[in-house]
Amino acid sequence: MITVTDVVEYCFCPRFAYFGGVLGLEQFEQKRGTVDAGKKVHKKYEKTNIQYIPSHVGKTTKKISETKLYSKIHGYVGKLDQGFFLEDNKFALLETKHTSWHHVGDTLRVQIGLLAVLAEENYNVKATKCIVVFTKDAKTHKIVPINEKLLSFALSKLYELKDILSSGVIPNATYDNRCVHCCYRNICSVGSLYSK
Repeated sequence: MITVTDVVEYCFCPRFAYFGGVLGLEQFEQKRGTVDAGKKVHKKYEKTNIQYIPSHVGKTTKKISETKLYSKIHGYVGKLDQGFFLEDNKFALLETKHTSWHHVGDTLRVQIGLLAVLAEENYNVKATKCIVVFTKDAKTHKIVPINEKLLSFALSKLYELKDILSSGVIPNATYDNRCVHCCYRNICSVGSLYSK
């Protein structure tokens, strides 16, 4: 079953998805300190912020946390950090990121979009925004509006990943700073060009 994380990794680098999804190679992410630290932050928030509702969410009728959802329409699964049912059949997401880089790039936009699709399909609501809380340095948040353009972009990445997984063809990629810390750099013809 394809997960939201799989699509985010594909968006990070198409070859990442190929090595993991087609070849079945493990990434050993537990060896990466930032991943482990992020998981600890998620666990802490899961246990300590049970009733907390941030003021910028709006008037809330119900809160959900750490909820796994499945899309029958698009065939993928994902887990909401937190979700808030708002008035007028609207819904807000809250995602926690353990990073000092306060940027909403393509990988985060894909994650937000796919989680919004899951919320809309499973709860029959209209997802309107996502509050992204950055926790590594001074706690900061950004509000990301959820619109049709964001949802379409996220779903397009899902279907691009599905094409790679079904065809088994290695996708093109270009070298950049992401390759330096990629767990597949030693076997990737692109990432290994500059690693030494």
